[in-house]
Amino acid sequence: MAYTFASPSFSPLYSCGVTDIRATLSLSGSPYHPQSPFKRYLFSYLLSIMVSWGPNRLDAFIIGTDGTLHQRWWDGSQWNGFFNLGGSWLFEPVTISRKPNTLDVFLVGMNHSVYVKSWDGSTGNWSDFKNLGGVVVVPPAVTSRQSEYVDVFVIGLDHAM
Repeated sequence: MAYTFASPSFSPLYSCGVTDIRATLSLSGSPYHPQSPFKRYLFSYLLSIMVSWGPNRLDAFIIGTDGTLHQRWWDGSQWNGFFNLGGSWLFEPVTISRKPNTLDVFLVGMNHSVYVKSWDGSTGNWSDFKNLGGVVVVPPAVTSRQSEYVDVFVIGLDHAM
């Protein structure tokens, strides 16, 4: 897997709308506290952290009140419970599926470095968190132009990309 830093680019939106998410997403069992100040932004927030790697599959990623990464997934008939993927993160995750049966989740650690955790559907396993380095002040933006390449865009301490 190659990670490159390049000029700005934007990923296409996935084909699930706010109406679908509001109708189907149940947050019971969510690590979010019901009185969270983020509750009013939850649906727009979820749109940015949901990804699909195949038909009838949606994966949602959030940072829980404990600061760890959590995953919840739709399997075509129901939402499955939150699964704690660990870590300790400053910002919301950024997710991408560069080809069927793959997920890459990018996060900013407490040291302001960018990390990635990948899922391989052929094995059903998650990788360990890999530190990509850098010192960033906002979550990265990611896009994939080819199945084995991901472009990662960051803003550093000097506020330059």
